[in-house]
Amino acid sequence: MKGQTPAELAKQLPGRPLHGINIRMYRLAMTAGRVAPSRQPWTAQDDTKLLSQYASGKPIRDIAEELGRAYHSTHNRLQTLRLRQKPEADRNDDKA
Repeated sequence: MKGQTPAELAKQLPGRPLHGINIRMYRLAMTAGRVAPSRQPWTAQDDTKLLSQYASGKPIRDIAEELGRAYHSTHNRLQTLRLRQKPEADRNDDKA
């Protein structure tokens, strides 16, 4: 299938719209050569590194790349860790 146009692929893949094939090819081209993000559980060492680098002003995107994680995964983990650091009284005030 290498070197075929999206239209040629759509003919060979019944039920797949041309638009869907175009989007998939675009995504594959954009991620070519990138390493897949880690799907391993977060470790205490990862958490420490995330918090210290974020506190020093490093952008989340750069931290995520360094940790081998997806941006959203890193951002969500940071929010979780920050909530855990808040005292219980502050968390209750946020809900009110």
